[in-house]
Amino acid sequence: MASDLPASMSDPLEKEIEQKMVKTILQMPKEIQDRFKVLHMLSDKRSKLNDEFNEACKQIESKMRDKKKPLLLKRKEIISGETTEFGEYIPRFDESHKDLE
Repeated sequence: MASDLPASMSDPLEKEIEQKMVKTILQMPKEIQDRFKVLHMLSDKRSKLNDEFNEACKQIESKMRDKKKPLLLKRKEIISGETTEFGEYIPRFDESHKDLE
């Protein structure tokens, strides 16, 4: 089934490697072919899980970038001098660091 194949199988080079692997398995002695067929299928499932993991990581990274944007913008404005009003940040800093004095 195409849906059970890892995303990397859409790559022509990966497809060629897959075809060679299947051909190699089919040329093995009959008594061990089934073992290698199953091992190959398990490897495909592992690859699919890796693809899912990588996609999930990309989504999390994107979400975290979006969360960081306002902080990075604020930081840039403070560094450039565009923002000189620091609101609640100075009292919070002073409160959290008073024990260090």
